[in-house]
Amino acid sequence: MKKETTLQAPIEFEGIGLHTGKRVRIRIEPAPSGTGYLLIHEETGTEIPADLNHVVETDRHVALAEGEIEIMVVEHVLSALYGMDVDHAILRIWGAEPPILDGSALPYAQAIAETGLQTLDSERQYLAFTDPVTVKDDESKGIVLTPSKKLFVLYGIRYPHKELSQVFSIEITPESYLKEIAPARTFVFLEDVEQIRKRGLAKGGSLENAVVIGPEGVLNPEGLRFWDEFVRHKILDLLGDMALTGYRFHGNLQAFMTGHTDHVRFARKLVSRTKGFDIQKILEVIPHRFPFLLVDRILELEEDYVLGVKNVTMNEPFFPGHFPDRPVMPGVLIVEALAQVGGFLLLNRVENPENKLLVFTGMEDVRFRRIVGPGDRLYLEGKLLRFGGRFAKLEAKAYVGSEIVAELTMTASIIDR
Repeated sequence: MKKETTLQAPIEFEGIGLHTGKRVRIRIEPAPSGTGYLLIHEETGTEIPADLNHVVETDRHVALAEGEIEIMVVEHVLSALYGMDVDHAILRIWGAEPPILDGSALPYAQAIAETGLQTLDSERQYLAFTDPVTVKDDESKGIVLTPSKKLFVLYGIRYPHKELSQVFSIEITPESYLKEIAPARTFVFLEDVEQIRKRGLAKGGSLENAVVIGPEGVLNPEGLRFWDEFVRHKILDLLGDMALTGYRFHGNLQAFMTGHTDHVRFARKLVSRTKGFDIQKILEVIPHRFPFLLVDRILELEEDYVLGVKNVTMNEPFFPGHFPDRPVMPGVLIVEALAQVGGFLLLNRVENPENKLLVFTGMEDVRFRRIVGPGDRLYLEGKLLRFGGRFAKLEAKAYVGSEIVAELTMTASIIDR
């Protein structure tokens, strides 16, 4: 196992804040194992852990807060720490944000490389997952992570402005991050600048710390650092946002047209996925038992969403009779598996679930689109549409891979046992 790291010595920067336009300063110091990335607002002494629980803003930048103290635009410095393999650091900040410097993470990354790292005694913790993790609202944008032994990122963007379209893929290592990602600067379309400033932001923005794209192209006299600098900066932001998980991870990470809000949502989902609920936890909530328990693990559980899995094997008791020469999982049992996963979601929302039963009262728009047989892994998804305390309506879909095999809308009632 790889050991955790921190800085060999402190590094310090001073400059203009992107949004406040004021002089700000940051001092990044070595830290012991267990610290993570800890921000300290020096004027008040407020400590703000750089984690998902302290995120308060994701529109155009990421802000973290503790109580009334907020620190903005943390993504570039966090990206540099994460990309350069630093696991623990204390970030002392004078002002409401770190200095924007040249709009990239390069000054931070170069200073980390020059200062060097020291190895700690603790082993690095990685997020473990075996199934794809996806955030996707529609066909226009989304993020998906699949297992791998290294970290690869593929990112794509497409803007209507002058048909701006870029794709970039890279294996993330400290060396590749420093050379290929850290130099990429933040960018903005000229037409958006006025609206951003009306919100009281970008008071310190200029052609010295951002790439501005006008109707005829890039306004910066020095031009671009890479022909595809924009998509590289999106990867820079993505890594900074993933640093908020507090863990390292390996995988093939693919994203298209996403922003900080999507990244943080994905980070929450990834952390949630690695926790999950095993069969023992499932048995504590729902009453089903062999041979009628049709869910093996709950992968994700949110307030209005659940994702479970059923590993379909040749040993299922229904296959000898359905059918001996062509084993097919009965559609009614796929629906039952979806109902059980939906039941797990709803029973986790009520008090004393061990004293409750979930009775399904209706089904609508049932569709079966594919046969399920031995060797298939059935993903069972439930989305809560309405919940009134005792009555609920859910949308349910079953997948094999990315292919829908069954879908329906179901209604249910919670009763006492």
